[in-house]
Amino acid sequence: MGNSAIPIPQIVPSKRCFSCDVCCRFPEKDSFLRPFFTREEIQAAIRAGISPEFFPNPEGCQISLVPNPLPEAEGYICPCFNPENGHCKIYEVRPLDCQLYPVALMQDEQSEGVVVGLDTKCPYVKEHIEDAAMSQYVQEVASLLESSAMRQVVNGNPSLIQRHQDDVIFLYPVESLTRALKGQGK
Repeated sequence: MGNSAIPIPQIVPSKRCFSCDVCCRFPEKDSFLRPFFTREEIQAAIRAGISPEFFPNPEGCQISLVPNPLPEAEGYICPCFNPENGHCKIYEVRPLDCQLYPVALMQDEQSEGVVVGLDTKCPYVKEHIEDAAMSQYVQEVASLLESSAMRQVVNGNPSLIQRHQDDVIFLYPVESLTRALKGQGK
């Protein structure tokens, strides 16, 4: 269920995730796509067995990545990821940032507003991009993000909002987060 105030529904079947080679892997050690953990999520991850050394700021930060240990692999992985079986070591308490994926919470192109969309780096998204269910799913997640409980989490952790990404589509504005981040209240 994770640590967000409201559970985020998942559209990508778990079986598909376990056979994918995209999530939790990064080409650079300082990738801006590393998952962000709130203070509460860091504490939960540590209780679940992840070393505090991977969290440079215990008040909330992106996790520090580690070199991919598989002999044929390159790049870096999230230390919560088990590359041998494709599973998350802390799945039950994974951060909101990971729960949202393949939905991306990010700035619009002009960095003036907050939007959500689907990350086309996800192979499942690429295959189902035209499905009405996919568009409906993004709208549902956007509505969840508009709830007061979620707004509180995101407003308290503005780094959850990533910079604009060109490979994210189906953009829906999240007006309450845009207003709150601009200081215009809730």
